[in-house]
Amino acid sequence: MKTLSIAAAAGIALLATPVIAEEVIVQKQYREDVPTREVRYDDLNILSSAGMDTFTNRIDRAVRYVCGAPDIRALNEMAHMQNCRVESTQRAYAARDEIVNMQMAARANGMTLASAEVPTLRVAR
Repeated sequence: MKTLSIAAAAGIALLATPVIAEEVIVQKQYREDVPTREVRYDDLNILSSAGMDTFTNRIDRAVRYVCGAPDIRALNEMAHMQNCRVESTQRAYAARDEIVNMQMAARANGMTLASAEVPTLRVAR
C-alpha cells in the first residue's frame, strides 16, 4: 500500500507529475509502542460532502480507538484520554485537510483523481 507523508505533501505544490506517495503519519514521531490506526479513504470521493463526512467519521472512530476508553472513575485516566483525543483529532484533521487540498490541486491541474495515488491516513496517540 502506498501512502504520502505530510512533508512530501507540502512539496507537491507543483503537481506537474503524478503524486508520489509515501506515508501520512498523524503524529510528530512514529514509535512502535504508540497505538495507531490506519484510516482508508480510497473508496470515498472526499471532495464531496458525503465523502468528507464519511472520512471524518472514520477519523473520529480511529481517534477513539487509539486513545482508548479508561475507567470513568479514574479522573487521571479520563483527563489523559480527553487530551489524547483532542491532540490526535487536531493532527488527524490537519492531515485530512492537507489530503483534500492535494486532491483539489490535482483536479485544478487536470489530473484525474484516479491517476493520483491515494494515501492512507494514520491516526496515532
